[in-house]
Amino acid sequence: MFLQPGTLDLVNTAPGYLLTFSLQTTAAEVLAQFGKPARASSSGDLYIYDYEDIDRDEYAWSFVFSLATDQPLCVTRRFALPQDLRELFPENLAHVQQGRGQTARVRALDSGRVLVGIGSQQVLLIKPPALKRFLPWISFA
Repeated sequence: MFLQPGTLDLVNTAPGYLLTFSLQTTAAEVLAQFGKPARASSSGDLYIYDYEDIDRDEYAWSFVFSLATDQPLCVTRRFALPQDLRELFPENLAHVQQGRGQTARVRALDSGRVLVGIGSQQVLLIKPPALKRFLPWISFA
């Protein structure tokens, strides 16, 4: 899953790279792969590593970790320019939802992961309990 530190182009990485994450990794493994975050913060029972500021505090990569497990609840990939995300959300495997003025494509993956595409510039790999917490307008069964 991980490359040598410093070999990954964090801004120009293809959208499909997000699918390589298991959400069973640890913060130490993310640090080994991505290096020191551009911004690290915490909120309640969470801590967040953000990488590569692409537009005024919008980061190319964000990892939201649980303090209790030290594992990511969500990995977000944002793009500076619109992307064609159709290959990540095949019609027979994904469904579309509307809410809060946004359109999301939702796809169940293996190992308890859910892939969510919001618009054409943001994709999240998220655990179902975190989906209810962070994006309650998206239903997932």
